[in-house]
Amino acid sequence: MAPTLAIVLSLLAAGLALLLVRENKLRRALQALCSRLLNRLANVAGQNQSLYRPRTRSSHFTPRRR
Repeated sequence: MAPTLAIVLSLLAAGLALLLVRENKLRRALQALCSRLLNRLANVAGQNQSLYRPRTRSSHFTPRRR
């Protein structure tokens, strides 16, 4: 009984170690993807900022007085 239990536990430990390695790889890949997307978003926002002009009030608009 004891050798069988040791084999089962060692297989379980090996399986968990493999799952942990896979999860770590997926986490790193997701982190790299998010980093690339945030960099791209910052670049696009920087390019659009130079084209952005604040709106000016039009001459026909007068705010209500209270």
